Amino acid sequence: QGSAFQQRVWQQLRAIPPGQPKTYGQLAKQLNTAAQPVGGACRHNPVAFFTPCHRVIAANGLGGFMGQRTPSAQLSCKAWLLQHEAGFVDA
Repeated sequence: QGSAFQQRVWQQLRAIPPGQPKTYGQLAKQLNTAAQPVGGACRHNPVAFFTPCHRVIAANGLGGFMGQRTPSAQLSCKAWLLQHEAGFVDA
């Protein structure tokens, strides 16, 4: 469950192919909004396994993940997921 806006963001997340991350800004432009609300919707994603919020990154790095913005196990997980997907696509 989520707000109508969150549902729209999550729908867009499910459309991002593995190995082809988008920035918060790119996704925001698609949704005619700003990057920060997109990040908030990603943070409140209740089913990250099916709605891959890790595929949304900052313009200058990883961005946040699971509410974390500083070096953490969560950001290490995001980096691993992105590397894993990129390797799978390249294979």
